[in-house]
Amino acid sequence: DKLQDSMEAAGIACAGTTTTLEHCNVLLPLADEQNRGLATQARSYDLLLFSFVLAENRVGLIDSKLVFLRDLLSALKPSASILVLDCTFQIFQPVADVGEELGWDALRVHWHKDINGHCKNVLLLQRKNPLEPHLQPNRQS
Repeated sequence: DKLQDSMEAAGIACAGTTTTLEHCNVLLPLADEQNRGLATQARSYDLLLFSFVLAENRVGLIDSKLVFLRDLLSALKPSASILVLDCTFQIFQPVADVGEELGWDALRVHWHKDINGHCKNVLLLQRKNPLEPHLQPNRQS
């Protein structure tokens, strides 16, 4: 309820009231057993929020060639968005690069301090052409 209240207070309209929190392991492929909850529901999500988790796992993510994010970006519905919140922007460029490879735009936003005095950085990922696959006619060879 607090998340929805906060979103409404910020002027973000919600079509529904369902908020789902999923546990996942960002160092493993999306198909891994530990990521099953997210993998099975990926096409239904409108917004995914990574809050202070990617930078903490930066070395492992880079070592894995960001396989989790590659899989996730490929699995999401075209209209989905991803917000990455972190105290540092060090992981943002590799995430933005993977997004770019897969047809996503990345926008970095920086706020100097939040209400608790903490620095926050935000990376927003959205598909470049979210409707494009639906506008393509079916072609048969």
